[in-house]
Amino acid sequence: MHNPLFLSDFLTSCLDLESQLDVQILALRAIFILLEKYGLDYPNYYKRLYGLLLPQYQEKTGQTVSVFHIDTQEKARFLRLLDLSLRSAKLPSRVIAAFLKRIARVSMTHGICHSPGDKMFVISLVANLIKRHPRCVRLIHRKKRIQKEVLKFDKDPFREEETDPSKARALKSSLWEIDALMKNEFDETVRNYSKLFRGDLSRKSNFFKCEDFAGLQALDSIAEDLGSIDIVKENSAINKSILIKHK
Repeated sequence: MHNPLFLSDFLTSCLDLESQLDVQILALRAIFILLEKYGLDYPNYYKRLYGLLLPQYQEKTGQTVSVFHIDTQEKARFLRLLDLSLRSAKLPSRVIAAFLKRIARVSMTHGICHSPGDKMFVISLVANLIKRHPRCVRLIHRKKRIQKEVLKFDKDPFREEETDPSKARALKSSLWEIDALMKNEFDETVRNYSKLFRGDLSRKSNFFKCEDFAGLQALDSIAEDLGSIDIVKENSAINKSILIKHK
């Protein structure tokens, strides 16, 4: 095609197919290429990307699914797109904060992230975005009051239903979802990994590799955990436990 920009109208119309998440993702990936390589002017790109993070009802299956539920390869491509789209340091902090809140809220409170890989991706992405946008550090390290009491909210100021990330008031909120993950996550690896937020992220010179977790499947993670178990050592420990109980 001599001018790929002619596809822009077709692609934007595909984004309106709310019951077909896979089609929306493919269309948004194509729009991202047009933005990067061909100078497409599409001001609603980040609104569309922001909207795709929410679970959607699918007519084909009759289920409500999110980007974490789709085919592993497609999920990895979308998460890669999400990472690339938010890397620019020129994006307003209030927009980045809204993405931080939405992905943390969806993954931690909606029960959408089923695999450790999904959760590790979210943790890595949140940490990288905070490193690129220092104003967002307030979401995890709120200043204490003069009385040395932790700042608390009677109600989360974040506007969860707002479709425009710039109007979601996310900078006035906090990432309490990450704190809940650190305290309540059942997977020890994920729980320990999330503790990186307790330190000073600005002192870490390297960014975290989100792509390492984007395509990780739950069964692969379980197989890795099982493979690390020393069977002889575990059998010895069980036998000792049995002997102690029967003494």
